[in-house]
Amino acid sequence: MRFYIFTIIISILLSGCKKEKKHPVPDVPVYESINIYDAEYNDLINPYGIATIKNAGFEGNGIIVVNLGNDEFMAYDATCTYEVKKDCKVSPDPNSITIVKCNCCGTKYEVTYGSVSDGVAPYPLKTYKTSFDGEYLRVYN
Repeated sequence: MRFYIFTIIISILLSGCKKEKKHPVPDVPVYESINIYDAEYNDLINPYGIATIKNAGFEGNGIIVVNLGNDEFMAYDATCTYEVKKDCKVSPDPNSITIVKCNCCGTKYEVTYGSVSDGVAPYPLKTYKTSFDGEYLRVYN
């Protein structure tokens, strides 16, 4: 009887454990350092300014960087999470300062959190860590 009860308890405990779903954009080594005062990145000087670090991240699709204000930045792999392949990437939506849009499937992502705001993508954008010293922004994992 004890064995039966023990088996039921273990079964209940193990059934509650689910494997965490792996993000569809594969991990790639990233370490980029940019000067936000360089002409290519000076949109990052202002809150909600967005810039793309080209030829970085998965398949060289780029890394989208956004200034959230108060020297806080977010960085996302530009690869769409619906069609994870070269050249299916997001870029700033000209109709919104807080949205990036996939050029393949049309999914829209909100840049504060990288979450899907509209479209078919099943995951938010892949994030990278950032650090800022007042001039240089480092993006890494």
